[in-house]
Amino acid sequence: MNQANTLYVSFAPGEKATGIELNDHILLRINKRERRAAGLTFFDYSLLAQKAEVGPRSFPLTGLAELSDEFARSRGRYSATPSGK
Repeated sequence: MNQANTLYVSFAPGEKATGIELNDHILLRINKRERRAAGLTFFDYSLLAQKAEVGPRSFPLTGLAELSDEFARSRGRYSATPSGK
């Protein structure tokens, strides 16, 4: 994997988090204890950013179908807001 072509977006730098692969190009990092998103990682970012003939490229989040039952039931309760805010 080419790290020079990877975009890291952190909502909580340095925070311990669990990674969930949403597809081959997108990793969601979550803080399970506080039930919030800690960050996103975009692999092969130049591919993700390319325009298609009909607009932006689309990458289905196929990894959502493979989540554990516990996380799938609670995913609507996760937030990108830092704790205490």
